[in-house]
Amino acid sequence: MTAELEDLEDALALARLERDRALGRTEPSVPHEEARRALLEAAGRIADSI
Repeated sequence: MTAELEDLEDALALARLERDRALGRTEPSVPHEEARRALLEAAGRIADSI
């Protein structure tokens, strides 16, 4: 379960960076597809564990 939480934390971090980019903040951006893929992978892992 710890690995799943780490995956979710990583996905959340990517989503936050993408949000910041969309809002015009100057932090480095994460490509949309990379962030999307990370979120979908994390969601799939959670769904598989239920």
